[in-house]
Amino acid sequence: MTKIYLGLMLIIITISPYMAIAANMCVKDDAVMVVLDPVIGGTSYGGDTASKTWSVTFPYGVISGIAGCSTEALSGSANMGKAAANQDISVYSTGGYCYCKMLYPIESKWVFVGGNFMNNAPANCNGGCAASTSASCANYIRQYVDLRRGLFRTAGTI
Repeated sequence: MTKIYLGLMLIIITISPYMAIAANMCVKDDAVMVVLDPVIGGTSYGGDTASKTWSVTFPYGVISGIAGCSTEALSGSANMGKAAANQDISVYSTGGYCYCKMLYPIESKWVFVGGNFMNNAPANCNGGCAASTSASCANYIRQYVDLRRGLFRTAGTI
């Protein structure tokens, strides 16, 4: 009997390094999993100046959010995608610097888009930040990895 137990233990020990180890993950039925890859650029975009909303379509799905302006100056392209120190920005705020916030599929922090392209003028920022123009949250998110990286990195950290 001892020989049988010893033989089984040797088999288990010699086989165990080659055995697959698996993990289980419980997910609710209504959960959605989206891989947000900042390296992949968007294919189309849109925005609405009245509601200050934007959306960008990617090969993996659509992200959308809101645009707001602030007086917090993070000028320069090196700051694109950095989270605002003051997260009290809203679609009603004024200022000459454009910020974007992702709301779908998960909420992000407000991140800096730019200011100089709108001449740092509050009137230009409020109209242009959410518009479907070349100088808007949606178009910049579609084009620039740093901005997507900033949005995706701060997602879920609210």
